[in-house]
Amino acid sequence: NLERVGDHATNVAEMVYFSATGTHMAERDRGPNSYLTPTA
Repeated sequence: NLERVGDHATNVAEMVYFSATGTHMAERDRGPNSYLTPTA
C-alpha cells in the first residue's frame, strides 16, 4: 500500500531529524484542501 510506504518514510525522516537536532519537527500545515485526500 503506497500510503503506508509514505507514512513509514515520514516516520523515518522524523526520527533522523530528531537524532540530528535533538528537537521534534514542528507540525506541518495540511493546507486548506486537506479534506480532499483520496479514499480507497
